[in-house]
Amino acid sequence: QRAFNFLLPWTLCVPQSGEIFGMEFLLQGDTYRKYSNNAGWRHDSEDGFMAAAFSHFSHFMTLGRSMVVDMQGVSGWCFTDRQVHSSDRKAFGQGNLGEHGMQQFYMTHQCNSFCKALRTSPELVELQPNQLVQRVELGSLYKKA
Repeated sequence: QRAFNFLLPWTLCVPQSGEIFGMEFLLQGDTYRKYSNNAGWRHDSEDGFMAAAFSHFSHFMTLGRSMVVDMQGVSGWCFTDRQVHSSDRKAFGQGNLGEHGMQQFYMTHQCNSFCKALRTSPELVELQPNQLVQRVELGSLYKKA
């Protein structure tokens, strides 16, 4: 079975200059590929459907305040270098397209089996964003919508 993973970033501050850099470990794999962007596009592949489902899930779990988008990575389902759309336009840098970016996502998104596995359905709105979410094994759930 496969699982959905993110490479965790950290920051590096150079004391002499005060410059701050975002850092991540180098991903090993055959092909580094873009799976989604911050304007609603997604790659037409299993990984692209998974990236879209995670965007949907992140919007659902933040009660519509934020959405993780613009994911890329290597086969093996390790995603990196993401962008966040937020209702707070001052957060998350220039790629944060706010409510407009979230609307662009839903203009192209069609729920798939990954969305169902992550329980993004409307009947679960009573979930609180700080609840623990169990890891979902997704190996046998994929069906192209």
